[in-house]
Amino acid sequence: RYRDVTGVQTCALPISYQSAGLLPNNVYISQNTPGSLDEGDWMMELIHQHAPDATLGFCDGDDLDFDGCVKDLANNFQANIIVDDLLFSGQFYPDATADIVTQLEAGNSQLVFVHLAGNEQRGGYWQGSFVPTQALIGNSTATALDFGVASGRASDPFNAVNVPAAAHLRLIINWNDPPHGAGNHAISAHLLDSNGQELIHVSDQANPTVLVDWVNPGATQVVRLAITLDDGSPTSGLAVQVTEGSALCNIECQSLAYFTSGLAGGSVGDFEDALVVGATTVNQPYTLEPWSNFGPFRIDFQATADSTSPDGYDYTRLPSPIQVKKPDLVAPDCVTVGFSDGKNINNEAFCGTSAAVPAIAAGAALLE
Repeated sequence: RYRDVTGVQTCALPISYQSAGLLPNNVYISQNTPGSLDEGDWMMELIHQHAPDATLGFCDGDDLDFDGCVKDLANNFQANIIVDDLLFSGQFYPDATADIVTQLEAGNSQLVFVHLAGNEQRGGYWQGSFVPTQALIGNSTATALDFGVASGRASDPFNAVNVPAAAHLRLIINWNDPPHGAGNHAISAHLLDSNGQELIHVSDQANPTVLVDWVNPGATQVVRLAITLDDGSPTSGLAVQVTEGSALCNIECQSLAYFTSGLAGGSVGDFEDALVVGATTVNQPYTLEPWSNFGPFRIDFQATADSTSPDGYDYTRLPSPIQVKKPDLVAPDCVTVGFSDGKNINNEAFCGTSAAVPAIAAGAALLE
Protein backbone atom coordinates (compact mmCIF):
# COMPACT_ATOMS: atom_id res chain seq x y z
CA ARG A 1 0.00 0.00 0.00
CA TYR A 2 1.11 3.57 -0.35
CA ARG A 3 0.03 6.89 1.04
CA ASP A 4 -1.71 9.22 -1.37
CA VAL A 5 -0.79 12.94 -1.28
CA THR A 6 2.64 12.37 0.27
CA GLY A 7 4.89 9.48 1.13
CA VAL A 8 5.66 10.33 4.73
CA GLN A 9 4.26 8.98 7.93
CA THR A 10 1.49 10.43 10.04
CA CYS A 11 2.67 12.41 13.06
CA ALA A 12 1.92 11.56 16.64
CA LEU A 13 -1.11 13.49 17.84
CA PRO A 14 0.07 16.89 19.14
CA ILE A 15 -1.63 17.94 22.37
CA SER A 16 -1.76 21.50 21.00
CA TYR A 17 -4.58 20.52 18.65
CA GLN A 18 -6.62 19.36 21.60
CA SER A 19 -5.76 22.24 23.88
CA ALA A 20 -6.75 24.60 21.06
CA GLY A 21 -10.12 22.92 20.81
CA LEU A 22 -9.48 21.63 17.30
CA LEU A 23 -9.76 18.04 18.47
CA PRO A 24 -11.57 16.47 21.43
CA ASN A 25 -9.57 15.03 24.30
CA ASN A 26 -11.03 11.53 24.07
CA VAL A 27 -9.47 10.36 20.79
CA TYR A 28 -9.03 6.58 20.63
CA ILE A 29 -5.48 5.75 19.47
CA SER A 30 -5.03 2.28 18.03
CA GLN A 31 -1.63 2.44 16.32
CA ASN A 32 0.55 5.49 15.74
CA THR A 33 4.08 6.04 14.47
CA PRO A 34 5.74 9.47 14.78
CA GLY A 35 6.57 11.06 11.46
CA SER A 36 6.65 14.43 9.78
CA LEU A 37 3.03 14.94 8.72
CA ASP A 38 -0.21 15.52 10.64
CA GLU A 39 -2.54 14.42 7.86
CA GLY A 40 -4.58 12.08 10.04
CA ASP A 41 -5.03 14.88 12.55
CA TRP A 42 -6.19 17.28 9.83
CA MET A 43 -8.78 14.73 8.71
CA MET A 44 -10.03 14.37 12.27
CA GLU A 45 -10.19 18.17 12.59
CA LEU A 46 -12.51 18.34 9.58
CA ILE A 47 -14.74 15.57 10.92
CA HIS A 48 -14.87 17.37 14.26
CA GLN A 49 -15.81 20.65 12.52
CA HIS A 50 -18.80 19.03 10.82
CA ALA A 51 -19.81 16.47 13.45
CA PRO A 52 -18.55 17.75 16.84
CA ASP A 53 -20.40 15.04 18.79
CA ALA A 54 -18.76 12.18 16.90
CA THR A 55 -16.33 10.06 18.90
CA LEU A 56 -13.03 9.89 17.03
CA GLY A 57 -10.47 7.13 16.69
CA PHE A 58 -7.15 7.00 14.87
CA CYS A 59 -4.95 4.24 13.49
CA ASP A 60 -1.76 4.64 11.47
CA GLY A 61 -2.14 2.06 8.71
CA ASP A 62 0.61 3.55 6.56
CA ASP A 63 3.58 2.20 8.48
CA LEU A 64 1.81 -0.64 10.24
CA ASP A 65 -0.98 -3.08 9.41
CA PHE A 66 -3.80 -1.43 7.42
CA ASP A 67 -6.18 -4.39 7.67
CA GLY A 68 -5.32 -4.72 11.35
CA CYS A 69 -6.31 -1.06 11.75
CA VAL A 70 -9.67 -1.70 10.08
CA LYS A 71 -10.39 -4.68 12.33
CA ASP A 72 -9.30 -2.91 15.51
CA LEU A 73 -11.36 0.21 14.78
CA ALA A 74 -14.42 -1.89 13.96
CA ASN A 75 -14.14 -4.48 16.74
CA ASN A 76 -12.48 -2.67 19.66
CA PHE A 77 -13.30 0.98 19.02
CA GLN A 78 -16.68 -0.18 17.62
CA ALA A 79 -16.58 2.35 14.81
CA ASN A 80 -19.61 2.64 12.54
CA ILE A 81 -17.68 4.75 10.01
CA ILE A 82 -14.10 4.10 8.90
CA VAL A 83 -12.39 6.62 6.62
CA ASP A 84 -8.90 6.27 5.16
CA ASP A 85 -6.53 8.19 2.89
CA LEU A 86 -4.35 5.33 1.69
CA LEU A 87 -4.39 3.92 -1.83
CA PHE A 88 -4.00 0.23 -2.52
CA SER A 89 -0.84 -0.62 -4.47
CA GLY A 90 -2.59 -3.34 -6.47
CA GLN A 91 -5.46 -3.49 -8.90
CA PHE A 92 -7.25 -5.95 -11.21
CA TYR A 93 -7.91 -8.38 -8.33
CA PRO A 94 -9.97 -8.09 -5.12
CA ASP A 95 -8.06 -6.81 -2.13
CA ALA A 96 -8.18 -8.61 1.22
CA THR A 97 -9.67 -5.46 2.76
CA ALA A 98 -12.85 -6.03 0.75
CA ASP A 99 -13.31 -9.45 2.34
CA ILE A 100 -12.50 -8.13 5.82
CA VAL A 101 -15.01 -5.28 5.59
CA THR A 102 -17.67 -7.64 4.20
CA GLN A 103 -17.21 -9.86 7.26
CA LEU A 104 -17.31 -6.87 9.61
CA GLU A 105 -20.48 -5.59 7.96
CA ALA A 106 -22.13 -8.94 8.68
CA GLY A 107 -21.80 -8.13 12.38
CA ASN A 108 -22.61 -4.39 12.10
CA SER A 109 -25.18 -3.34 9.51
CA GLN A 110 -24.32 0.34 10.14
CA LEU A 111 -20.66 0.02 9.15
CA VAL A 112 -19.64 2.34 6.30
CA PHE A 113 -16.18 2.42 4.71
CA VAL A 114 -15.14 5.76 3.13
CA HIS A 115 -12.18 5.78 0.76
CA LEU A 116 -10.47 8.50 -1.29
CA ALA A 117 -10.37 8.52 -5.09
CA GLY A 118 -6.76 9.69 -5.25
CA ASN A 119 -4.95 12.60 -6.91
CA GLU A 120 -3.42 11.04 -10.03
CA GLN A 121 -5.83 12.38 -12.66
CA ARG A 122 -3.43 15.08 -13.85
CA GLY A 123 -0.97 12.75 -15.49
CA GLY A 124 -0.09 10.41 -12.63
CA TYR A 125 -1.87 7.31 -13.95
CA TRP A 126 -1.95 5.15 -17.09
CA GLN A 127 -3.82 1.96 -17.90
CA GLY A 128 -4.04 0.08 -21.18
CA SER A 129 -3.53 -3.14 -23.08
CA PHE A 130 -0.06 -4.56 -23.57
CA VAL A 131 0.48 -3.73 -27.24
CA PRO A 132 3.84 -5.35 -28.09
CA THR A 133 6.66 -3.73 -30.01
CA GLN A 134 10.37 -4.43 -30.34
CA ALA A 135 12.51 -1.86 -28.55
CA LEU A 136 16.17 -1.38 -27.69
CA ILE A 137 16.43 -1.48 -23.89
CA GLY A 138 20.00 -0.92 -22.80
CA ASN A 139 22.02 -3.01 -25.22
CA SER A 140 19.36 -5.62 -26.01
CA THR A 141 16.21 -5.78 -28.11
CA ALA A 142 13.16 -6.82 -26.11
CA THR A 143 9.38 -7.16 -26.44
CA ALA A 144 8.13 -3.95 -24.85
CA LEU A 145 4.78 -2.31 -24.20
CA ASP A 146 4.06 0.26 -26.89
CA PHE A 147 2.74 3.13 -24.76
CA GLY A 148 2.09 5.23 -27.86
CA VAL A 149 -0.06 2.76 -29.81
CA ALA A 150 -1.81 1.55 -26.64
CA SER A 151 -2.76 5.21 -26.04
CA GLY A 152 -4.05 5.70 -29.59
CA ARG A 153 -0.99 7.65 -30.73
CA ALA A 154 2.20 7.03 -32.71
CA SER A 155 4.43 4.15 -31.70
CA ASP A 156 6.53 4.84 -28.59
CA PRO A 157 7.88 2.18 -26.20
CA PHE A 158 8.67 4.73 -23.50
CA ASN A 159 6.58 6.73 -21.02
CA ALA A 160 8.58 9.79 -20.00
CA VAL A 161 8.41 11.84 -16.83
CA ASN A 162 10.32 14.96 -15.84
CA VAL A 163 11.98 14.44 -12.46
CA PRO A 164 13.25 17.50 -10.52
CA ALA A 165 16.67 17.54 -8.89
CA ALA A 166 16.85 15.39 -5.74
CA ALA A 167 13.20 14.29 -6.24
CA HIS A 168 12.03 10.81 -5.30
CA LEU A 169 10.25 9.03 -8.16
CA ARG A 170 8.00 6.11 -7.29
CA LEU A 171 6.15 4.24 -10.03
CA ILE A 172 3.88 1.30 -9.23
CA ILE A 173 3.35 -1.09 -12.15
CA ASN A 174 0.55 -3.67 -12.06
CA TRP A 175 -0.47 -6.19 -14.69
CA ASN A 176 -3.68 -8.21 -14.72
CA ASP A 177 -2.35 -11.50 -13.45
CA PRO A 178 -3.34 -12.80 -10.00
CA PRO A 179 -0.96 -12.96 -7.04
CA HIS A 180 1.09 -16.20 -6.97
CA GLY A 181 -0.50 -17.39 -10.23
CA ALA A 182 1.18 -20.43 -11.78
CA GLY A 183 0.78 -19.09 -15.33
CA ASN A 184 1.69 -15.47 -14.70
CA HIS A 185 3.54 -13.35 -17.24
CA ALA A 186 7.08 -12.35 -16.34
CA ILE A 187 7.38 -8.56 -16.50
CA SER A 188 10.26 -6.13 -16.08
CA ALA A 189 10.17 -2.38 -15.53
CA HIS A 190 13.16 -0.37 -16.75
CA LEU A 191 13.90 3.26 -15.95
CA LEU A 192 16.26 4.85 -18.48
CA ASP A 193 17.95 8.24 -18.67
CA SER A 194 17.84 10.46 -21.76
CA ASN A 195 20.87 8.64 -23.20
CA GLY A 196 19.21 5.25 -22.92
CA GLN A 197 21.32 4.17 -19.94
CA GLU A 198 19.43 2.01 -17.46
CA LEU A 199 18.96 3.63 -14.05
CA ILE A 200 16.97 0.82 -12.42
CA HIS A 201 15.57 -2.55 -13.47
CA VAL A 202 12.88 -4.43 -11.49
CA SER A 203 11.39 -7.83 -12.43
CA ASP A 204 8.74 -10.20 -11.08
CA GLN A 205 6.41 -12.99 -12.11
CA ALA A 206 4.67 -14.43 -9.05
CA ASN A 207 3.80 -10.93 -7.80
CA PRO A 208 1.80 -8.87 -10.35
CA THR A 209 3.09 -5.62 -8.86
CA VAL A 210 6.57 -4.18 -9.33
CA LEU A 211 7.84 -0.98 -7.79
CA VAL A 212 10.26 1.42 -9.45
CA ASP A 213 11.81 3.51 -6.68
CA TRP A 214 14.51 6.01 -7.67
CA VAL A 215 15.94 9.27 -6.35
CA ASN A 216 17.35 11.72 -8.88
CA PRO A 217 20.94 12.40 -7.70
CA GLY A 218 21.59 15.30 -10.07
CA ALA A 219 19.92 18.07 -12.03
CA THR A 220 16.34 17.97 -13.30
CA GLN A 221 16.05 15.39 -16.07
CA VAL A 222 13.55 13.50 -18.19
CA VAL A 223 13.60 9.76 -17.49
CA ARG A 224 11.75 7.10 -19.45
CA LEU A 225 9.85 4.04 -18.26
CA ALA A 226 9.86 0.90 -20.41
CA ILE A 227 7.93 -2.29 -19.55
CA THR A 228 9.12 -5.53 -21.14
CA LEU A 229 7.51 -8.94 -21.38
CA ASP A 230 10.11 -11.52 -20.39
CA ASP A 231 7.85 -14.59 -20.50
CA GLY A 232 4.26 -15.20 -21.60
CA SER A 233 2.05 -14.21 -24.50
CA PRO A 234 1.17 -10.55 -25.11
CA THR A 235 -1.97 -11.69 -26.96
CA SER A 236 -3.66 -13.26 -23.92
CA GLY A 237 -5.39 -10.11 -22.72
CA LEU A 238 -2.53 -8.69 -20.70
CA ALA A 239 -3.28 -5.20 -19.34
CA VAL A 240 -0.94 -2.89 -17.47
CA GLN A 241 -1.43 -0.06 -15.00
CA VAL A 242 1.18 2.54 -14.02
CA THR A 243 0.56 4.75 -10.98
CA GLU A 244 2.84 7.60 -10.02
CA GLY A 245 2.96 7.14 -6.27
CA SER A 246 4.41 9.32 -3.56
CA ALA A 247 6.83 10.90 -2.84
CA LEU A 248 7.55 12.68 -6.11
CA CYS A 249 4.68 15.07 -5.72
CA ASN A 250 1.75 16.24 -3.67
CA ILE A 251 -1.31 16.86 -5.85
CA GLU A 252 0.63 18.71 -8.54
CA CYS A 253 2.25 15.60 -10.00
CA GLN A 254 4.97 15.59 -12.62
CA SER A 255 2.91 14.34 -15.54
CA LEU A 256 3.61 11.10 -17.36
CA ALA A 257 3.86 11.60 -21.12
CA TYR A 258 1.04 9.06 -21.62
CA PHE A 259 -1.74 9.07 -19.05
CA THR A 260 -5.38 8.05 -18.83
CA SER A 261 -8.35 8.37 -16.53
CA GLY A 262 -8.86 5.68 -13.95
CA LEU A 263 -8.79 4.95 -10.25
CA ALA A 264 -5.59 3.88 -8.56
CA GLY A 265 -7.36 2.86 -5.38
CA GLY A 266 -7.64 -0.91 -5.55
CA SER A 267 -10.76 -3.03 -5.38
CA VAL A 268 -12.77 -0.98 -2.90
CA GLY A 269 -15.89 -1.45 -5.02
CA ASP A 270 -16.00 -5.14 -4.21
CA PHE A 271 -18.03 -4.76 -1.04
CA GLU A 272 -21.21 -2.95 -0.11
CA ASP A 273 -21.18 0.43 1.60
CA ALA A 274 -17.75 1.36 0.26
CA LEU A 275 -17.97 5.04 -0.64
CA VAL A 276 -15.19 6.36 -2.89
CA VAL A 277 -14.88 10.15 -2.71
CA GLY A 278 -13.50 12.64 -5.23
CA ALA A 279 -12.74 16.33 -4.68
CA THR A 280 -14.38 19.52 -5.94
CA THR A 281 -13.35 23.12 -5.58
CA VAL A 282 -14.41 24.69 -2.30
CA ASN A 283 -15.99 27.71 -4.04
CA GLN A 284 -18.77 27.90 -6.60
CA PRO A 285 -19.34 26.53 -9.19
CA TYR A 286 -17.86 23.53 -7.33
CA THR A 287 -16.10 22.00 -10.33
CA LEU A 288 -14.17 18.75 -10.09
CA GLU A 289 -10.56 19.33 -9.12
CA PRO A 290 -8.23 18.60 -12.06
CA TRP A 291 -6.22 16.14 -9.98
CA SER A 292 -9.22 14.18 -8.62
CA ASN A 293 -9.42 10.69 -10.14
CA PHE A 294 -12.81 10.00 -11.70
CA GLY A 295 -12.49 6.31 -12.53
CA PRO A 296 -13.48 3.74 -13.46
CA PHE A 297 -11.38 0.93 -12.08
CA ARG A 298 -11.10 -2.54 -13.46
CA ILE A 299 -11.42 -5.94 -11.77
CA ASP A 300 -10.35 -9.11 -13.61
CA PHE A 301 -10.62 -11.73 -10.86
CA GLN A 302 -12.90 -13.24 -8.27
CA ALA A 303 -11.22 -14.10 -4.98
CA THR A 304 -12.07 -17.10 -2.80
CA ALA A 305 -10.67 -17.51 0.71
CA ASP A 306 -8.11 -20.32 1.01
CA SER A 307 -6.03 -20.58 4.17
CA THR A 308 -3.43 -22.72 2.39
CA SER A 309 -2.56 -20.15 -0.29
CA PRO A 310 0.30 -17.67 0.23
CA ASP A 311 -1.98 -14.65 0.72
CA GLY A 312 -5.09 -16.48 1.94
CA TYR A 313 -6.97 -16.33 -1.37
CA ASP A 314 -7.34 -18.17 -4.66
CA TYR A 315 -8.15 -16.17 -7.79
CA THR A 316 -10.39 -17.08 -10.73
CA ARG A 317 -10.29 -14.94 -13.87
CA LEU A 318 -13.68 -13.49 -14.76
CA PRO A 319 -15.11 -14.13 -18.26
CA SER A 320 -14.62 -10.40 -18.93
CA PRO A 321 -13.27 -7.54 -16.80
CA ILE A 322 -15.65 -5.52 -14.64
CA GLN A 323 -15.43 -1.74 -14.96
CA VAL A 324 -16.54 -0.42 -11.55
CA LYS A 325 -18.03 3.07 -11.65
CA LYS A 326 -16.30 5.03 -8.93
CA PRO A 327 -16.13 7.55 -7.23
CA ASP A 328 -19.59 7.59 -5.68
CA LEU A 329 -19.52 11.10 -4.20
CA VAL A 330 -17.52 14.30 -4.22
CA ALA A 331 -16.82 16.86 -1.51
CA PRO A 332 -14.77 20.09 -1.34
CA ASP A 333 -11.05 20.05 -0.73
CA CYS A 334 -8.58 22.91 -0.08
CA VAL A 335 -10.49 23.56 3.12
CA THR A 336 -9.06 25.29 6.17
CA VAL A 337 -7.59 23.35 9.08
CA GLY A 338 -5.16 24.19 11.85
CA PHE A 339 -1.59 23.19 10.99
CA SER A 340 0.87 22.78 13.85
CA ASP A 341 4.62 23.22 13.63
CA GLY A 342 4.99 21.88 17.16
CA LYS A 343 4.90 25.37 18.66
CA ASN A 344 2.13 27.29 16.92
CA ILE A 345 -1.07 26.54 15.05
CA ASN A 346 -1.78 28.36 11.80
CA ASN A 347 -4.86 28.06 9.63
CA GLU A 348 -3.94 26.78 6.17
CA ALA A 349 -5.56 25.04 3.19
CA PHE A 350 -5.65 21.24 3.13
CA CYS A 351 -6.00 20.04 -0.48
CA GLY A 352 -6.45 16.71 -2.25
CA THR A 353 -9.03 13.95 -2.01
CA SER A 354 -7.64 13.24 1.47
CA ALA A 355 -9.33 16.49 2.50
CA ALA A 356 -12.62 15.57 0.81
CA VAL A 357 -13.23 12.18 2.47
CA PRO A 358 -13.63 13.61 6.01
CA ALA A 359 -16.67 15.64 4.91
CA ILE A 360 -18.44 12.52 3.69
CA ALA A 361 -17.49 10.61 6.83
CA ALA A 362 -18.80 13.48 8.96
CA GLY A 363 -22.00 13.58 6.93
CA ALA A 364 -22.51 9.88 7.54
CA ALA A 365 -21.92 10.46 11.27
CA LEU A 366 -24.60 13.17 11.35
CA LEU A 367 -27.09 10.75 9.78
CA GLU A 368 -26.67 8.19 12.54
